[in-house]
Amino acid sequence: MRAVLVLVLVLVLGALGACATPPPPMAFPAKLLRGHEGALVAGDISADGKWAASVDVTGEVRYWEIDRPDRPLVMEKQGDVRSLALTRSGERIYAGCDDGSIKVLADFSADVRHTGFSTVVLQGSKGATANLRLAPDEKTLLSWERDAIVWDLARNEPRTRIQGPVLAVTRDARFVAVRRTGLALVDVGSGFARWISAEPVSAVAFSEDGRRVAIGTESGTLELRDAESGAVIARADGFAGGVRSAVFSPDGKLLVAGAKRGDSDRLLAVPALAEVRVLPWQNAAHAFSRDSSRLVSIIGQQWAVVFDVKTGKELAEFWAGPRKRSWRLDFSPDGRFLIAQTDLGEWRVQTEITEARIFDASALKRLAVVEGAGFVFTPDSKHALWLRVLDGIVCVADSP
Repeated sequence: MRAVLVLVLVLVLGALGACATPPPPMAFPAKLLRGHEGALVAGDISADGKWAASVDVTGEVRYWEIDRPDRPLVMEKQGDVRSLALTRSGERIYAGCDDGSIKVLADFSADVRHTGFSTVVLQGSKGATANLRLAPDEKTLLSWERDAIVWDLARNEPRTRIQGPVLAVTRDARFVAVRRTGLALVDVGSGFARWISAEPVSAVAFSEDGRRVAIGTESGTLELRDAESGAVIARADGFAGGVRSAVFSPDGKLLVAGAKRGDSDRLLAVPALAEVRVLPWQNAAHAFSRDSSRLVSIIGQQWAVVFDVKTGKELAEFWAGPRKRSWRLDFSPDGRFLIAQTDLGEWRVQTEITEARIFDASALKRLAVVEGAGFVFTPDSKHALWLRVLDGIVCVADSP
């Protein structure tokens, strides 16, 4: 009996000791930027990770020096702001507003130095401000939703208006693919369509360098075209029910495409679109590693499988997250992290609530689970930003 009591005492003390042991630190410890009283709508971070901007449902915009989060610049309320974009240095903040205008909310460049009074208002049209993308030279800004507008930032005026709906945009904001009867590829610089494809489209993807575009049709054909000339480079047929999705590898040498019905997804070689192999099952999302050697696919809407691109060998399988209908997979710019994002099936204000799971891309070890919206890395992958929408808190973390 005494031995039993001693054993129980040991177990209890062990449990208490375990409870007293602090949990291991989160791999993405975040700085919490507090002060918004309303739910968050949008946010952005500068390329160097020193500055951030955020806006809530009341129209209040805050400009944060991340190392001094207790002293943000709080700007005049701007009405219904839908999107924000910071320049690489964080010197300027552009806001896309529901009334169709683009506002320069803060400008800390040496020749302007106005802040928070919206003294520069670029008037556009509704339905073209939900997304903002600065050109690499930061001389033009592309805003889009249903339609798109190209803004000349030197003259503070719209240069080109592009009738949508917008289907895809190149990373450098040079080309925009829009739905017409079929598809038109518009040159952002001139505003004119370089070429038109008449067949109804179901999926569009640009290669990372913007030189090629994959067009999936409702009739089940996948075309690879030269983005500039529109010349058809290759075709692949037999996608039952139409092409559901298309994803290029970062080096542009591979393309994974899936059908809407029945068929498994296919890994194709670019430029011939020759079939490399058929992937098992129909997959909810795909992402190539930055060196294009591995392909990660969501299978069964909750499991992720990692394939060796050359051999087709399954390298690993891991649980990506709860079963959801909508998935997005991305690697961080430096390739060290894999981000699996899924919607939580709810919208708050104008923002879709998502859950992001961040994995070590080599070990496939889960580092963090982030609930909110807008998870994004800086270009060097050293910093990340996301929004705790309902709490009104902007989260900024240094990557491990």
